[in-house]
Amino acid sequence: MKKIALYAICVIIVSSCSRDKNVSENTDINIVQEINMDNKTLNFESTRREGSAHSGKYYSSVDTVNQFAVGYEYILPDTLKKRNVTVYVSCWVREKEMPFNGGVAIALSTTKGTINWHVSDLKKSVTKSNEWVFVKDSIFYEKALLNDPFVQIGVVGIKQVGSDALDIDDLKINYKFSE
Repeated sequence: MKKIALYAICVIIVSSCSRDKNVSENTDINIVQEINMDNKTLNFESTRREGSAHSGKYYSSVDTVNQFAVGYEYILPDTLKKRNVTVYVSCWVREKEMPFNGGVAIALSTTKGTINWHVSDLKKSVTKSNEWVFVKDSIFYEKALLNDPFVQIGVVGIKQVGSDALDIDDLKINYKFSE
């Protein structure tokens, strides 16, 4: 009886460890980059302000003279260029005066230059002046666009219109690569 029980346990273990050929594997890869205003990133020194941040001690503030806020550039390794990528961006924004005239820009660049430039439309999300508001956006790039020796995805806060300041804090970027 003990031999039968031992044999049954072995069969259960082996069958539970074997893989069904018809079941597809999860082929998604996630890379997350959180932008902490206390660390050095794109446009950090020129836009960093102290006090009244959404969290922490610092935030990024820009206007139409100094248009590009804190951001991050990610150069894709060759191993990820054969996959589609979705770029998810979230952050906290604050506009000094209404109407809201800022956003978050996502740029896809190759050796041919910037081949895609997407600025999130946050006007519906930000309805009050001088108040931190959580916003998010995403964009999908097909792997055909990533077929270049050099591929870079950049994300920055941007202010191109208006005389007031746009503040950005707690920028988070998630790159999701899939087949």
